[in-house]
Amino acid sequence: MRRKLLACSLLSVIAVLFLIAGLLTWWNTNFLGDQRFCGKVFSSSEIDEALEGAGRLEQRLSYERKSYIFHCQVEQSSKFIDSPDSGVEVATRFMAADDPFLTRVWQHRGRMAFALSGLPGGATERQAWILVPISCWKKIPVKPDFVPFVTARVQGQTARPEALFRLARRGVQRIMKNVGCSSADLRQEKISDLTSEDVHSTKIDNVCSKPGFTLPDSALFPGSAEPGRERVTHPRSSTVWSCDLYLQSEKQPSLTFFSSSDENIVAAMKRQGISPAWDHGEVVRCEQGDFYVSLFVHDPYSDLYDREHRKKARDVASTTKNILSSLARAEARAQSWTGCSF
Repeated sequence: MRRKLLACSLLSVIAVLFLIAGLLTWWNTNFLGDQRFCGKVFSSSEIDEALEGAGRLEQRLSYERKSYIFHCQVEQSSKFIDSPDSGVEVATRFMAADDPFLTRVWQHRGRMAFALSGLPGGATERQAWILVPISCWKKIPVKPDFVPFVTARVQGQTARPEALFRLARRGVQRIMKNVGCSSADLRQEKISDLTSEDVHSTKIDNVCSKPGFTLPDSALFPGSAEPGRERVTHPRSSTVWSCDLYLQSEKQPSLTFFSSSDENIVAAMKRQGISPAWDHGEVVRCEQGDFYVSLFVHDPYSDLYDREHRKKARDVASTTKNILSSLARAEARAQSWTGCSF
């Protein structure tokens, strides 16, 4: 009798342990959970790769229904202590063409990646973006100054840029299929970590390792903002070139430059007006084609410039124009393009 009671007790303990293990598995993994999300656009492994944590996946929002509008949210939750909930949102967004280059997220991006080929796009550890190609624009109603992007944003944590980029690409694929536009541009893009780990000294006549690119005197302030160090994207064959320039100063002022000759980016930039202030870009027209150059000024630099501006009445628009003209000339020379208007 005692053996039977002991056996029953042991079985009860084992059953409780199995129940606890089952609940922990159910609460903290996606075991036996959904394997496809958002109209089967994303696999659970693609979501897991972006969120990089343990937890159960649950779709909170999904809308596409054969539309140019795509919007999907997937959350990851876990019952473990100190395991915050996280999630990812993939959506169509209508933005000014230079928003992905000039948005404030670039100030704290850490790693940065750009597409090497195919549709232009980029990613940080918090969000990715891909520009929907020109071939689709006539089938997607947008305001005159805006163009359609697909973005993938992670919430509650950081993610691998490449993983976020792949989610954005899936969203673009679905939109292009829905509206029936050409998929010729939708090759399998390659994306890599293009932010150079090599932060090296800046040469005043070779800023951002681009021969002939210089900064005007009005952009520098002796003792407050002088040539310092830089990091440049590599390789140069990507859809977008970028450079971070860190000036020597206690406040660490910095500027970021972009350029691209991708036809989708150039066409998008032509749709919007040009601002004379910081965070500014221009399309340069040459005999061989057009390309885009832009400047993004980080807060410490703009604060410093404003202080010096009050002292010396230097004009932001003039300084911006001189910086971009120098960058455009250096870019045209690097591509051997002629007859360019700056």
